[in-house]
Amino acid sequence: MTIPRAPRWVPRLHHAGESREDHDDTMTTLVLAALALLQITPAQAERLRWVPNPRTSNGTWVADPSHHLKPATVDSLNALIGALSRETGTEIAVVAIDSTSGFEPFDVALALHRMWGVGQKGRDNGIVIGIVLWAH
Repeated sequence: MTIPRAPRWVPRLHHAGESREDHDDTMTTLVLAALALLQITPAQAERLRWVPNPRTSNGTWVADPSHHLKPATVDSLNALIGALSRETGTEIAVVAIDSTSGFEPFDVALALHRMWGVGQKGRDNGIVIGIVLWAH
């Protein structure tokens, strides 16, 4: 598949002699580097060790340490995610927590994803769905 060229009035975003693919690779690297600087460090992730990994603690897919979800809901989620995992290899972990330990919810989900190792190595097929139930 070839990428159509932009009309002449669209400014070029890459340097002369640089292919569009080279430019895209450079931009992707810069964006990932910037995001890496904003993420939780491994030392900070230690503050999230209180959240149990459902795969290692009880072989399921849902972590709900404060028991906010109904048992029937947890059972349904585990059944659905288990079936999806068996059929496609995709792994989805669901976490329902009261606190983000001072971090942004996205950063917590990403840190748990990395700590728990959701997904198969080299396949990019793991997802963590975070539900943060703040007490008001």
